Amino acid sequence: MKHMHMQKNLMKKIALWGGGILAIGAIFGFLWWSYTQSNPESENITPISQSDWIRGNQNAPVRIIVYSDFQCPACKYYASFMDRIVSDEGTNVALVYRNFPLYQNHPYTLAASFAAEAAGKQGKFWDMHAMLFTKQDEWLQSKNIDEAQGFFKSYAKTLKLDVNQFSQDMASRDIMDKVFAQYQMGIHDHVQWTPTIFINSTRIQNPQSYDAFKALVDQALHAR
Repeated sequence: MKHMHMQKNLMKKIALWGGGILAIGAIFGFLWWSYTQSNPESENITPISQSDWIRGNQNAPVRIIVYSDFQCPACKYYASFMDRIVSDEGTNVALVYRNFPLYQNHPYTLAASFAAEAAGKQGKFWDMHAMLFTKQDEWLQSKNIDEAQGFFKSYAKTLKLDVNQFSQDMASRDIMDKVFAQYQMGIHDHVQWTPTIFINSTRIQNPQSYDAFKALVDQALHAR
């Protein structure tokens, strides 16, 4: 009951602070999208900080920032691109994941974000990140939030986490505040959908294939 109450508080907080901005963004969203696709210039996005989850070389010449939602099918699709690019490019690439939970349409996305962050407290953020996307079809069959969290706890057990600590952390205020802060970053960075991907501060149109994505990364690498 405690984690349900805290989750509802976070949703209210997001609605109060972010709802108005999202409403305005919806009006101008299409115009912004059209502009960024025809004018692919660097944007003044929120800088990478110690609070971000970074995979790969933190000093890499190419930095990929992904605003994502664990319940989003497209995010699952592009997560495989991110895994491959880190493997293929090695020290040339840093991958940054930021939570942008579309809670209005995805009832379990906040809980999934909390689960990933809770795993991160025990050094397993990227492991839980991979598991949430790999098993997305499984936990999306949940009938309610408690059942979804039951899946997340089973994943924590598979990852050999302290499940009791994991459960406490999922309901903790600091994790909720971090997810909310990243959501606010997305609002600041004009994120309208997930995934939204930036390569070296340049927003890209989501490519249809891995080869097309890799070409964009290689272009950014050679431009430096």
